[in-house]
Amino acid sequence: MKQRSGDSCDIQPSCPVRAAAEPVKTAVDAAAEAGLPVALSESDNPAHPLAAEVARLTACLQAEREEHRRIERELRTSQETLQAFMDAITESALLMDAQGWLLAANQTMLARLRLDPRAAIGSSVYTLVPPDVAARRRAYVERVIQTGQPLSFEDERLGRCIENSLYPVFDDRGAVTRLAVLGLDITERRETQAALEENRRRLQTLISNLPGIAYRCRNDPDWSMEFLSEGCQGLTGYTAAELIGNSACSYADLIHPADRQAVWEGVQTGVRHQGPFQLTYRIRTADGGEKWVWEKGQGIFDVAGQLEALEGFITDITERRLAEMRLNQTLAELEQANRALAQANGALEEAKRALEQSLARQAELAVRDPLTGLYNRRDMDRALREELARCARYGQPVGFLILDLDHFKAINDTWGHPAGDQVLIALARLLEKEVRPNDRLIRYGGEEFALIAPFLTPTAGVMLAERIRARVAATPLAFIGPDGQARAVRLTVSLGLACTPTDASTADGLLAQADAALYRAKRRGRNRVEGPVASAGEHEES
Repeated sequence: MKQRSGDSCDIQPSCPVRAAAEPVKTAVDAAAEAGLPVALSESDNPAHPLAAEVARLTACLQAEREEHRRIERELRTSQETLQAFMDAITESALLMDAQGWLLAANQTMLARLRLDPRAAIGSSVYTLVPPDVAARRRAYVERVIQTGQPLSFEDERLGRCIENSLYPVFDDRGAVTRLAVLGLDITERRETQAALEENRRRLQTLISNLPGIAYRCRNDPDWSMEFLSEGCQGLTGYTAAELIGNSACSYADLIHPADRQAVWEGVQTGVRHQGPFQLTYRIRTADGGEKWVWEKGQGIFDVAGQLEALEGFITDITERRLAEMRLNQTLAELEQANRALAQANGALEEAKRALEQSLARQAELAVRDPLTGLYNRRDMDRALREELARCARYGQPVGFLILDLDHFKAINDTWGHPAGDQVLIALARLLEKEVRPNDRLIRYGGEEFALIAPFLTPTAGVMLAERIRARVAATPLAFIGPDGQARAVRLTVSLGLACTPTDASTADGLLAQADAALYRAKRRGRNRVEGPVASAGEHEES
């Protein structure tokens, strides 16, 4: 380390005879360092008083020399410890005296200022910076020396922002003799702070323009507010100051009485699960009005899991809620109208089915015989022509059979027409059991019946007719007489058969041939089956 004028490292004497022995010491030290014997003349005699004094002075000087070496060792150790401590500091650190001479500096400071430690230590700190900066630094140092108080200031250096702190070091008399300087690089902190301030500004702008309230409150029955955004008055009619700390009223007072319990339970459920909560409820505004609001919030917990506060957002959903209610009302009305319409449609469908059934019955009655329920003569003409056309497409024959009760007139004459009708009905049921499923049984008129039999050959037709004849002859036909007594009568039938294409190819021709065959059976004694006759035009009363 460089020695400046006025500085001294001399050790002060600890022996009271040091001043008197100084000339002797000088001579003895000079001779000893030169390697020359010390001539004391008569004082060489150990018994001489001067020799004893010299020996005493020599021992004292030796002790002083050892003390000097010990102090130098301690000084070096102290300096090394100080340097190690300063180098351990990650920010800039230096030690200077009151005149600005640099006594010590850590590696961070030297590297930050791009200084050579051999050239920097022992130099004036005011020469390490530009003159204008040096003037400000000198003023800061003088202020610390005068006041004895630490001082901090900031400056820009090599594109970095440095926060410098000056700390006074006092001597035994309380005077500031040295200053410790710590330079903290706060560039990142400044940038972070600037970004934080910008984010805070943006957040404040956002909160101020929200169509609702951002809040922070306690989890108590009053929902004691600690913060409310500017939208508070627009939503509630109260200013934020009137609600914060329950100054004018509590937020709980604003909640509709019918909704308060549900709001409390909803919030507590969210708090227990440490999750968000969403609520829809009504509030009463300062002017006595009522609004629907939607709230979303969450509990804020510390590191120990203790609830600190509730934070969230409240917005006006009155218009949406009223629209939903109107929509629900409309939907309910539509649902009611739909039910009424469904009932009307059901009634219409039922009426339609009844009408269709009625029309079907009417259509059926139009082609059915009202007494026997068999097809009538009107249907026979249509059905015969359709069957002839169908069978002709496939090259198949069609049989046509006419059946007449023998001596039926005697039944009407003896037992009356009601009894005769019963006999006809019984005969119709009997015939239905004897014909094939695809055959069409017809009441031809009076006591006459007809049968349209598709795919019936002449031979099969004769067999079918004979079976019918035999069954009728063998089966009593029951009826109730005019006296109310149940009776039965055995009757016979006569049958006339015609088939296509052998007997005829048209409906009229087939009908004429079967009719002629029927009359032929009657002339030949009744209760028989006959095919086509050779000559037409013969008729006989039944």
